[in-house]
Amino acid sequence: MKKLVLLLLAIFMLVGSLASCNVENLEVNLPSSMDVGIQVSGQILTPSMEEEVPTADAGGSTATEPSTTRPSGSATKPSTTTRPSGTTVTEPSPAPGGSTDSLEGLTEIEKRALEKDNLPDNLNYDYEEFKTLSFKELFSLDVSGTEHAGDMITDSVYRRNTAVENRLKVSISHTVSYTQKFTEFAEEIASLYSAGVDEYDAIFIMGNAAIQYNYTVDAFTEIDNLKYISKDAPWWWADAMEEVSYNNNRQKFLIGDICLSAYTRVGTMLVNSTDYNRIFADEGIDGLYDLVLDRKWTVAELKMRASQAYRDPNGDGVKLGDYSDYIGLSVGNAEMIKLLEYGFDVKRYSRDENGVAYLDYDTNRAGVATDALIDLLFETDGVSWKSGYDKPRDFAQGRTLFQAGLISDLLSTEIREMADNYTVVPLPMLDSSQTEYTSNIQNSAQMVGVLKSVTDTDFSSAVIEALCTESYRKVVLPFFETALKIRYARDSGIGKMIDIINDTATKNFLYEYLPGDGCGALITNVVLTGRNELDSEYANAAEYTNVYLSLLRALLNSAN
Repeated sequence: MKKLVLLLLAIFMLVGSLASCNVENLEVNLPSSMDVGIQVSGQILTPSMEEEVPTADAGGSTATEPSTTRPSGSATKPSTTTRPSGTTVTEPSPAPGGSTDSLEGLTEIEKRALEKDNLPDNLNYDYEEFKTLSFKELFSLDVSGTEHAGDMITDSVYRRNTAVENRLKVSISHTVSYTQKFTEFAEEIASLYSAGVDEYDAIFIMGNAAIQYNYTVDAFTEIDNLKYISKDAPWWWADAMEEVSYNNNRQKFLIGDICLSAYTRVGTMLVNSTDYNRIFADEGIDGLYDLVLDRKWTVAELKMRASQAYRDPNGDGVKLGDYSDYIGLSVGNAEMIKLLEYGFDVKRYSRDENGVAYLDYDTNRAGVATDALIDLLFETDGVSWKSGYDKPRDFAQGRTLFQAGLISDLLSTEIREMADNYTVVPLPMLDSSQTEYTSNIQNSAQMVGVLKSVTDTDFSSAVIEALCTESYRKVVLPFFETALKIRYARDSGIGKMIDIINDTATKNFLYEYLPGDGCGALITNVVLTGRNELDSEYANAAEYTNVYLSLLRALLNSAN
């Protein structure tokens, strides 16, 4: 504790000494037991890192992708108005070249296609080049799309880009980073910013590179300084952009319909519906859907069904590698536990009158959540927990009833070619006192930012806004209504489940900034010990978190 006090005093003294000077190089080193990752003007503090997560993008290939969970469980209920599910469109006005003379008889997809954005009609950039930089794994899904590849999702992204090129008279080009890990991509972005490079008009960057590693915490232009961004429009997700901001009045990362990965990297529970109908013949899969719709799908209900489904003919315990076993629930890696943790309504932080985040942790509710997860993972027959990641092919083998995963799993070739029927339901609520599901957006999903070194931010913001609105009009709803709910679906009930997951998807500030340390993953870290010692662990985690937030505030303020 004495070291902590001295550290805090040193921080405040540092801030005071820098208040009247222009900070070009600032480096602060924490003790090794309290490594935190922050950078201001190119100086780096290294955080603890999460592992890389195998995931599947559109097209079905499974790749090793950097990730940590992008959970929710925020202090406020997620807004459903900022993540349109495709169920309603209100008073659309004509899109460029469109008309609303008659909306009667149009589908919701057709109505959405007619909505107008706020960009001037006379924008013409005489085919100026708009350059993007992005990491490799989500390139085709979020950035480039594919031209006539036969994939309805990525082909629609390509058509989006072409439509924007024609509308604004621009030439869009894409660069894929040479880096292999998201930590290296963060370093590349930091280097570009430090060198004052004005080469890329937009950076597509994952949250774990932009925030968790904190190489780029001060590298991006504030959204309010981007002329053509209509951040309160329905194609941008206001709640998610608040959650990734330390100070709500200085938001820097754009999250919205421009990136499909923010829809696909959402926590979910995969269900083998063929086996569910067999094991629970009286209620069938429709009974599970009704439980979800009635807001009665809780950890206790999951535990009961997982236990009842479990089969171990040779009596050697639950083993994924034992092909005679039938697993009730499979949870692979701590990141999947965090998906569950952030599905619970545990308050972790609040914001002051200036929109700045501070620790406000409900230890009582967190203790209940910890007990529930320890009981589920380590005291329930038929539940498999392992340190390695489950993959879509593990579920596709047909030996697991439930598997914690992501919406993107539905796009994998293994799931789409699965012999059994499958579906998804939201991650369960903690108990009956929780009134709504909270679906965690993993921080491997991409955001968009404009580096401070970019000189023509008006140009950047115009093209970014156009890309996002075109996705809103012609990519997102077809993706949900046609791809996920029809083409990749095995029964009609999955549509309502996907809508619930989408409508309750959000982020959580504390996890975005401290995904592996402090209070950001306190519940998961305690659960992994197998003993509920949250009360004693909270003191250390709270000290760590408060030091981190104080340091973050000092560095951001001194960089202004």
